[in-house]
Amino acid sequence: MTQDSVNTARRRFLAQASALSALGLMPSAIFAATADQQKQDIWLSATGDSAESYGLSWYRDGKVQSLASGFRGHGCAWHPAHAEQAVLVGRRPGRECLLADLNTGAELRRWQTEPGYHLNGHALYSADGLLLFVAESADGTEAGSIAVYDAVLGHLLTRWSSHGTEPHEIRLSPDGSQLIIAHGGLQKDSKGQLTNRAQMQSDLTLLDARTGDLVARFSCPVATASLRHIDVAADGSVAIAAQIQDERFTPLAYLWRPGMESLTALEAPAALITHCHNYMGSVAICNASRSVGFTSPKGDLALFWNLDDGSFKGYHRFHDVCGLTVDQQQQTFVLSNSSGWLRQIRSSDLSPLEERWQQFDRRWDNHLLGIPG
Repeated sequence: MTQDSVNTARRRFLAQASALSALGLMPSAIFAATADQQKQDIWLSATGDSAESYGLSWYRDGKVQSLASGFRGHGCAWHPAHAEQAVLVGRRPGRECLLADLNTGAELRRWQTEPGYHLNGHALYSADGLLLFVAESADGTEAGSIAVYDAVLGHLLTRWSSHGTEPHEIRLSPDGSQLIIAHGGLQKDSKGQLTNRAQMQSDLTLLDARTGDLVARFSCPVATASLRHIDVAADGSVAIAAQIQDERFTPLAYLWRPGMESLTALEAPAALITHCHNYMGSVAICNASRSVGFTSPKGDLALFWNLDDGSFKGYHRFHDVCGLTVDQQQQTFVLSNSSGWLRQIRSSDLSPLEERWQQFDRRWDNHLLGIPG
């Protein structure tokens, strides 16, 4: 399992693509959605609150489909070349993932981590769809790694150091050349008790997406903060959601732009930050309105900032809100909660679109991923 294995996976795919081209069948023609389909949205999320109800659910065209998982999921990853495929990743410290077909509702494959490693709830496909990157930690030490899978055959190809402790959400840079990783920095003992509360090792890390080499690392300016969730704008700006491990008043939202040497805190009225109870759940960027939103399920709030100047735009009250994404037209923020609601608000001025609010017999859990239908 080496870098040669990664290169071999890419060469095999190119050879297959060449053969299909000779037959007049390019992969883009086989897997691409129609223009009409791409106007639709699919919103997918882990769901459930028990072993019997855990699964992956997705909304499309006013309806919700589900696939039982048997484990509590956290984040999802969408395949850029196979529009119908998505991965559900087990919540930390889970050990199981599954690959689903969103058209048929079928489970295509499931797998477990290698012995000695556990999941941190997030994964990401490479820009060409040939590799699947999964954030994992070593049992006992929380030393971070990125497990690199052949996305076609499902084999583990290699394992890179994430160059940090407890890698959580992973994103690609806009050009696909770098992995952007939020390291939570949490270390826990065998009973799940935090052992480094006073001095976390949390940071934003950039890796070369071809080799896993370290490109840059930016430490969190607050020692007791855990950086866990991120989104990346079209210009490369990164918005970062934090969770704080003490009771002091501390910023919960941060921003980094290419060329910056440190993270910048996003400021908001103190009463709102306090009401978030030191916890941000999800983050999503709307490129069209240059807005970024963060959710706080503990505070029943979604907070929004201007991405360019960092000014606070406003907030939306929503019970136990955690899931957050942006529609494909870049017109609305979409929010989900544990009571089964999907809400939309305008990204430009945060006005509610109540005619688009819908409730389903689902417990939306954690994050919401928006993809083209």
